[in-house]
Amino acid sequence: MLMDIFQLVEENSSKENKASSPIKASVRSDDENESILILCGSKNSDKSTLVSKFLEREEQQYQICAMEYTFARWNAGNVRAVLCEEKKIGHIYQIEDGLDFINLFKSIRLDNMMNNAAVIVMVNLAEPSEIWTTLEQFLSMTRDYLLKLLMKQNDNVQEMLIRKAAKPYESHPDKRIVKPYPIPLCIIGGNYSDFQNIEPEKKKIICRSLRLIAHLNGATLQFLSFKMDSLIVRGRAVFSHFLFKTSLSKSISTDFNKPVYVNPGADSISIIDSNIVRSESTTYETVMKTYGAEFMSIFNKKENTNKIDEQLFAANEQFKEEAIDSLKFERDQELERYVKRLEKSKL
Repeated sequence: MLMDIFQLVEENSSKENKASSPIKASVRSDDENESILILCGSKNSDKSTLVSKFLEREEQQYQICAMEYTFARWNAGNVRAVLCEEKKIGHIYQIEDGLDFINLFKSIRLDNMMNNAAVIVMVNLAEPSEIWTTLEQFLSMTRDYLLKLLMKQNDNVQEMLIRKAAKPYESHPDKRIVKPYPIPLCIIGGNYSDFQNIEPEKKKIICRSLRLIAHLNGATLQFLSFKMDSLIVRGRAVFSHFLFKTSLSKSISTDFNKPVYVNPGADSISIIDSNIVRSESTTYETVMKTYGAEFMSIFNKKENTNKIDEQLFAANEQFKEEAIDSLKFERDQELERYVKRLEKSKL
């Protein structure tokens, strides 16, 4: 098992040559003007809408196919999705949940950009049966990969990232249990408007569980609805923070009857659930396993083949090719006739 952030902090602190030297990241100058934001999570969680709202594009909501790329630039406080002389560019990757997720995630070149990279994971609050599995699979697939990349960074960049992730928990009572994600992470609960119609007790469990998983992984947690102007503004602010490092609100909202918003280090296990007893045997793994089992017992997981809908590509206008579509139609017709002849021959 790879070391977690706090083990890396202790290891680096033990090196005498770093004990008293200031952190000065030695990275390419281009990196300071570029950033990467990876947006992933469950289907129907409004990922594409969030990007459109941030870029101020008037686009209908659509489901992405595997992975899509766009970019934004920072221009004196304004964001525009067009090229210009400004050098501050934000690269935005949207990855759809599916069998190829981790390969698509790894295809994004983070090697020289890790100090300016962040991840947003979106879950659909209106589909609670998908929430825990989506987050658990995402964390298990990406954490070790990012830690390996982290260990390949030069010493200064490595130490800067490690200490940045660990900082919110330096004097936190849960420091021994939490495992901060290697790069800035935000968990967004989409479709908050529909979530409001869920029965109160289940809403409480969902909020408590999301707060716990965000807290244990050093993530920002926010609920989002594109039917509520205040949440759209907050969503754009969070997106801007993780893409361009703009300031982020320090306010906290943990009431399950209101949109939840919590920053890393602002929550605690004892506040989230007083039934969780902190002891020497309490670890990140035990809390995640226990809470995950409880969550899944309440919200039965639907069977999920985790496959990308093949019809999605055919129906999407972005992939429309008349010659190819016509040929495919002919082949489908031939196949259908062949199957019918085969069935008749067996009679």
